[in-house]
Amino acid sequence: MEIEIRPPYVVVGDEKLPLISGEFHYWRVNKLYWQNILDRIREAGFRVVSTYVPFNFHEYDQGRFDFKGETYPTRDLVGFLRLCKEKGLRVLLRPGPIIMAEWRHMGLPDHVQNDPNLKVSTGGYRFHPTFEQKLEEYFRNLCEDVCPLQWPDGPIILWQIDNEMGGIGYIKAEDLVGPEVELYRAFLSSTYGTIEALNEAYGKTFSSFEQIPFPEGPEDLPRVGHTDMYAFGDFVIRTLLERYGQRLREKGVKVPFYANFTVAPRRDWASYEERVDLVGIDIYLHDLIPWEEFLFFSRTIKAMAATLKLPWCPEFQSGIWPHLAEKHGAISSRHIYFMTLSAVALGLKGLNYYMLVNRDNWYFAPIDEQGTPPTVAYPEQRTAYTYLRKALRIIRENRLLEYDRHTEIALIWYRPHYLEESQQKGICVPEGLTEQELGKRCYFDYKEFWDIFRALHERDIDFDIVDLQRTSVERLKGYKAVLYAGKEVMDQESQIRLRGYVESGGRLLSSTPMPSRDLRGKKCEELYGVPVYSDIKELFAQIPANGTRSGVEGVLTYIHHREEDKILYVINTRLEDVEVRLEYPKRAFDLIKGEEVEFSKLLISGKDVRVFRI
Repeated sequence: MEIEIRPPYVVVGDEKLPLISGEFHYWRVNKLYWQNILDRIREAGFRVVSTYVPFNFHEYDQGRFDFKGETYPTRDLVGFLRLCKEKGLRVLLRPGPIIMAEWRHMGLPDHVQNDPNLKVSTGGYRFHPTFEQKLEEYFRNLCEDVCPLQWPDGPIILWQIDNEMGGIGYIKAEDLVGPEVELYRAFLSSTYGTIEALNEAYGKTFSSFEQIPFPEGPEDLPRVGHTDMYAFGDFVIRTLLERYGQRLREKGVKVPFYANFTVAPRRDWASYEERVDLVGIDIYLHDLIPWEEFLFFSRTIKAMAATLKLPWCPEFQSGIWPHLAEKHGAISSRHIYFMTLSAVALGLKGLNYYMLVNRDNWYFAPIDEQGTPPTVAYPEQRTAYTYLRKALRIIRENRLLEYDRHTEIALIWYRPHYLEESQQKGICVPEGLTEQELGKRCYFDYKEFWDIFRALHERDIDFDIVDLQRTSVERLKGYKAVLYAGKEVMDQESQIRLRGYVESGGRLLSSTPMPSRDLRGKKCEELYGVPVYSDIKELFAQIPANGTRSGVEGVLTYIHHREEDKILYVINTRLEDVEVRLEYPKRAFDLIKGEEVEFSKLLISGKDVRVFRI
């Protein structure tokens, strides 16, 4: 029997496991407290625990490794895994080599980090023979001790490859380490096929791909070259995932691989699933999710649902880094409850609380470093732990992950439009928050898309995001209305897809002119004459109503289906209590309070999520 990803579960033998776990860094707390902490994790309702494995901590001297605690107690990874099995906990193992984790050198040993030939800061080092040799040594020693503890003989059920892996961007000539140049040329060769085709696109006269220099900056490339650099980053990530995966399989890793990434719309997440079994996106937010961040939160989860096999979050915020706490304030105990149920309402199917257990360089996790029982923990931590248990109980007892969000509206997202705007204008910062307050993260999209995205939320209209380059006419036909808001360029295949949807009886709505050129700027009018609703007021008037719209600013409603059963989520994103009147349904069963309620007058507390069976 094998381990399978069968959304919304990971099926381990004959056991269906929801992909809900918590992060505990065993080496950062006293080994004496491991048992207490694992007990608190089980009592909270978890069946899975996740942990990094730090390369530079277990390699205590160059070329010498300890995974059994022979040189220091908390190096006993083997003992930790055995204890997890004893406690009935499965494990997601995250051995890097990069772990970040607010840990020295992101987990790399000093002799790797400081090697002048590797130039670790540029990204090309991962392909350098010296790094590959050191990685081989680490993987070999790790796998010798850990592979015997994979399921069914041990608790390990999933294995993460690296951590928030990045591609390779522009590099100054003096910072090149060598392999990235060959990789770049190989990418261009596979993309264009012939040097003549590349010369035509770039306006160059190279005689072979071997002549092409590695670009030092945007000024070195034509417009199409910038897009190619994004695609090159994806190519690098897929190559690394494949190489690391092959090495680990050769050393005895049998469980499924997964990979995690930051929220970056420029990345082609779905293409990474060609190399690993599962891909997830990490999410961190400010306390109680201000409105603009809620839009970002929604966009991230909807985008995952549009592109990934299982929309899940390998790092789902629980607590915060000290430097951000000092800048933006504490993470309140209610945050974890509000964020969890909001995520499920938006369509998230799995999450790993990061961090579930406090440690150095982390604040406000719901379990402390000693595994103190909640009855004697300090008040804020006790409240956070109580909220966490409550959220997990609601999800588990009502099997909420088995329900799918239902909507008849789709909003088209087109990646080349995002890439074009990010190249030309930089980020589109949402109103009310500066770049600095947002931490310079991607809380935005191309303007045309973001304007409609925001407007739909403000009107409490639920919808799916559809990645136009990764969808089909058949999928689009499942929507009564498809919204387009973008630029006037689009590849021919995507234009044909939209035309096919309309010709099959679909209703296409647009707030911007339809594309009339391809991505190279050449005339392409596959959408010429296609009937489109273009008036913005008419656009929203034409969207079918589901009868549950709250009519209150900042209150959002979502309906999930499982066959004939329906679940209604009502989210109050505002700080103050609000009174909501819904047209449908008249009555419902409150899954949190365990009682029937009248919808003619529903009072919802500030920053709360209500869940009803209707």
